[in-house]
Amino acid sequence: MGQPGRKHVPRLEQRVHDITDGVAGVDEPFLKAVKARVQKMLLSDDLDMPRISSLATRIMDIANDPNVDIDQIVKVIQTDPFLAGKLLTLINSSYFAMRQEVTSLRHAVVLLGLRPVGDLIFSASVRMKVFNAESYRSLMESLWVHSVGCAVAAEVIGQMRGMTKEPAFLGGLLHDIGKPLVLTAIVETENLAVPPKRIEEEAATMLIDHLHVQVGGLMAKKWQLGESLTESIRLHDAYSDDASPLRKLVYCGNKIAHHLKLGQKHEELVPSLDPCFADLDLTSADLLAGIMKATQEHTDRFTRTI
Repeated sequence: MGQPGRKHVPRLEQRVHDITDGVAGVDEPFLKAVKARVQKMLLSDDLDMPRISSLATRIMDIANDPNVDIDQIVKVIQTDPFLAGKLLTLINSSYFAMRQEVTSLRHAVVLLGLRPVGDLIFSASVRMKVFNAESYRSLMESLWVHSVGCAVAAEVIGQMRGMTKEPAFLGGLLHDIGKPLVLTAIVETENLAVPPKRIEEEAATMLIDHLHVQVGGLMAKKWQLGESLTESIRLHDAYSDDASPLRKLVYCGNKIAHHLKLGQKHEELVPSLDPCFADLDLTSADLLAGIMKATQEHTDRFTRTI
């Protein structure tokens, strides 16, 4: 994975297209102002929205190198005491159920493996830097819980289906990354209005739903997340026979997270009628029950820890 925001992205590739339909509870000037704010964030070389930690991205790069030495990644983690402490807190939480307390960073990396370490630290950084807003705290929290739920579900499915080479957790975590950016734009637009204004949470949610997929795809390009992750963000709600393995995992993980009402409204799931679940052979009631149980438990533990 490349480091986000390091290369200039041509302006035409970062255009937020016009929305033809109105949004209930949002007047046209406010809608245009939010879109302009999002546009400014996307085109800025130093995003108004806080960047993902460069250290977390560096750790991700190292963790994805098959020839990396464990001591190398430990030295990098040690340069940030907060992230080092967060990693030890995570591995000693009930989420991992270690028999004895882990006090060594090297031991933590050995136990978890390089990519899970990268995923965990990246998650902590995303939580701190992206899923944060002065207003709409409950809405931002629900977006975070849903993203974690999708990540856990995608990871569980990937492990059950032998698709462990896919960055399923990361794909699930970032599938709705456009939503916190749009919400941040809404908050800043409200604060800049004269006089300051605040729209209803339901209207904010509708506006986020209108823009987040497009904005998420543009953010993936901005952060240089790579073709596979970018596709899983842009098309996480759509299935096709030629979809990439990662996109299929994220699609199913998203459906399961919605079904479990993790952070967002409940959506009924009928696996037998969903071609993606059939494609991954996920229609067995017993199998799905196990996936959902693991997803619910691990999401609860993970969101309590980070």
